[in-house]
Amino acid sequence: MKHIETKSKAETEARTKYAKATDGITVASDDIAAKVSELLGLRKKMDEDELRKSQLMGEIMEAMKTATVLKHKNGNVIVTWKKASSKVKINYKGLLKHLKATEKDILAYTKQELGARTFEIIEDQAECAEMVKEIEANLANLANLAKKEEKPEQK
Repeated sequence: MKHIETKSKAETEARTKYAKATDGITVASDDIAAKVSELLGLRKKMDEDELRKSQLMGEIMEAMKTATVLKHKNGNVIVTWKKASSKVKINYKGLLKHLKATEKDILAYTKQELGARTFEIIEDQAECAEMVKEIEANLANLANLAKKEEKPEQK
């Protein structure tokens, strides 16, 4: 049985609906704060489970040594450990150097893509406070820029 990573409908919809960040700050209700706390507990349990999973895999791999298949004594295959398929990668840096591409040439074929937002729970309160200060500073800068655009400087 293969491990299937699942995402709830709520997470998928939120990621789609709010893909663009605005650097705003939202104050958590008691209900949301409780959900964050529950999520922290789940993450700790998952970390412990992941460590145990890794330990078990290491012990099984050690028993398999160089074999690619592990069978139960009844003959059923219970684990396979195969080499990942090889990939062909292009050394773009070397190719560009070989083709004597200039920075202007490279820029002509370069485009920026919007990255996905990352969801992270901050356990370290000092780190959290620094992030809030940074966001507040960004908001203040945006407000100042907006004011300057509203009122052109008089000479």
